[in-house]
Amino acid sequence: MKINLIKRFFDLLKSKPKSESFTDNKVPTNVDEVIKPLDKSNVSEPSDISTTQKPEYVNIIEKEDLEIIIGFDFGTSCSKVVLRDVPRNISYAVDFGKYGHKTNTFLLPTRLYLKKDNTFSFQSGGTLFKDIKTNLIDNPDEKLTDNLTNTDIAIAYFGCAFQQVREWFIKMKGDIYLRNNIIWQINVGIPARDYSNSTLVTLFRYVTLLGWELSLNTDEITIEKIHQLISKIPDLKNQGESWLSIHPEDIYAIPEIIAAIVGYAKSRMRKDGMYFLMDVGASTVDVSMFNLFKRDGEIKYSILWAELGRYGVLSQLITRLNSLPSGIKDRVSINLNLDQCTDPLPDIYHYLSDDERHSMVKTDLTFTRELRNLIGRVIVKVKIDQNPNDSTWGNGIPIFITGGGSEIDYYKEILLSKFLELSNMKIGYPNIVDLPNLEDLEIGDQSLSVIKRFSSAYGLSYRESDIGTIIGAGSIEAISKYEFVVDYSDRYIDKDFI
Repeated sequence: MKINLIKRFFDLLKSKPKSESFTDNKVPTNVDEVIKPLDKSNVSEPSDISTTQKPEYVNIIEKEDLEIIIGFDFGTSCSKVVLRDVPRNISYAVDFGKYGHKTNTFLLPTRLYLKKDNTFSFQSGGTLFKDIKTNLIDNPDEKLTDNLTNTDIAIAYFGCAFQQVREWFIKMKGDIYLRNNIIWQINVGIPARDYSNSTLVTLFRYVTLLGWELSLNTDEITIEKIHQLISKIPDLKNQGESWLSIHPEDIYAIPEIIAAIVGYAKSRMRKDGMYFLMDVGASTVDVSMFNLFKRDGEIKYSILWAELGRYGVLSQLITRLNSLPSGIKDRVSINLNLDQCTDPLPDIYHYLSDDERHSMVKTDLTFTRELRNLIGRVIVKVKIDQNPNDSTWGNGIPIFITGGGSEIDYYKEILLSKFLELSNMKIGYPNIVDLPNLEDLEIGDQSLSVIKRFSSAYGLSYRESDIGTIIGAGSIEAISKYEFVVDYSDRYIDKDFI
């Protein structure tokens, strides 16, 4: 895969009107309802059997276009999908049924199996592929087999996921939309502070686009179909975009750190000001500070600074596991059974003796110190450079803790203690803000833990233009470059930076 070539593909289509080749992305929920055969009960048969009669059709229903947004939260451990009916302002969390997680079928494990007949499936059996998201980000071109790269696996995962999404939608909601031509838009979350990482943005849009095209056929997804689809990309001049069912401009990559708080930003609870966000996932912890405000009727997110690190819940468990001697590691690995995508993750200490637990103390201290450093870098950067004079510093910064690991006390305690240590920089104790109920989301369970877990997918389900404007940290000049501010760094040395 060549990222430059894929970028050219998106750039080529960017200037083309959607009406030229994408009228067919109005996908009927039930084709049989568009043209119905003539009811012959009241029609006389022709007297001359030699007379030929063309088929007649009646009851042609004029269908109205209706926009539905797919919010795809592509997770390291599990993915979540929320669909939004834009005109009705109703959203639906997709239930993946037998393929969903055993503790919550609205969670789709981020793993895929390749069967002996070269077909992909969520059904266990065959070659297991996991770490799909991290492998895509870290090394998209790496070959896992002679004819499969990490990108191919990600495309197959999206294709299988979209098949399940479409099947669920038709089965559970199809009757509601019989008189509509569905216009699809897809928003996928990206682990980035803003849009400055064009390579990552392009890669995620590309994988999403080809996964969607694969899902249009209900047949099983195969290696051959993936390669056939990819082979069309280089022949831009001849193929153009006519073979696509959705315009690439209807596929957006949205920073996850913003998607998580869109629900709050669009709620009556929203207040303008500076915020701190920590999103705790399976693999990563995203830390950011931003200004949230509304101007000229539009919500704006001005990202002051953001950093991401591999300090998520699963990352901590794997770090602990890898620190053990090989014999102990093998024994504990069997007990942990991580291949089964357990949720919540098991506590590794349950499988260790007192001496073995003691051997992991250094590992835990290192992991905690690095996580604290990550949090501290964001706070100090914003306090010194980006927004030093904001009154919120002294009053207590409102903070959000989101993601699947947000209910784990360890992360909350680390965050609050870090703020406390920075109090001599005139930083007040923060105020934890709970996300509002997602009142228009059909999911059945509106507990706080569910809201935090589905906040990104929910935010992604809004039309891209309705989410608001995201101003990247790279676009904001440091205030300290232009005005004199008191630099507290010579008065304060955090032990974590020593």
